[in-house]
Amino acid sequence: MEAKAIILAAGMGTRLKPLTLTSHKCMTKVNGTPIIHNALNCLKSIGVKEVEIVVGYLAEEIRNTLGDSFDTVKLNYTINDIYSETNTSYSLKLGLETAKNYDRLFVLEGDVFFSLALLERLADDRHENATLLEKYNPALDGTFA
Repeated sequence: MEAKAIILAAGMGTRLKPLTLTSHKCMTKVNGTPIIHNALNCLKSIGVKEVEIVVGYLAEEIRNTLGDSFDTVKLNYTINDIYSETNTSYSLKLGLETAKNYDRLFVLEGDVFFSLALLERLADDRHENATLLEKYNPALDGTFA
């Protein structure tokens, strides 16, 4: 068994409108790199060989752009058909139902751009469960703990 990942990319990206009217939020470029490419490159760098991407809104754009692999990383897709009525937790439930046979599982939000060092730090953590969080910012309205 090996490390696998789930990327949650089903949402509509309403906070990024009008950019997300024609392109999925995970395809938004940061310094010329689509957010999802950054995540996949980082996952590849820590040895992840297979990623389950949970899609919903503009699912075909993601599938047509990425295909079945990203360099050496195998890509699978899970469809959240009711993405407009559900949230990240439901997409995670769907992803967990399809991601099987792994020693370690990384779960990433599809709209977060991060550095490889951050993911390496998480990969090196030896706790059974670990979560990386950004300090709470009351000006933001996304998911927080």
